[in-house]
Order: sequence, then C-alpha cells, then structure tokens
Amino acid sequence: MTYRTAERHLGAATDGWNLHDPRHSRLTHAGEDAPNADELTARMTSDRDST
Repeated sequence: MTYRTAERHLGAATDGWNLHDPRHSRLTHAGEDAPNADELTARMTSDRDST
C-alpha cells in the first residue's frame, strides 16, 4: 500500500486524520507522562525497538 493510499484510508476511517496525527498524539501523551527528556527518549526508543 502506498503512503498516499494509507493516508486516504486512515482519513476516511478517523474523520480526517493523516499519518502524522497518531504519531504526534502518541508523542504528546508520552511527553506528558515522562518526568524528563531522558525518560521520554528511553520510552520512544523502547517502542521503536519492539516493532
């Protein structure tokens, strides 16, 4: 599936979100929960390595 097709499907299923929105939302919530930048970096690195 191309990026454009994926973005079109996501937009149709989520009332207009684009592929950047879920990532931004996840980072925002992680940043609110992390006590400092080092913890945020560790969390995001851990998430990336598990996929």
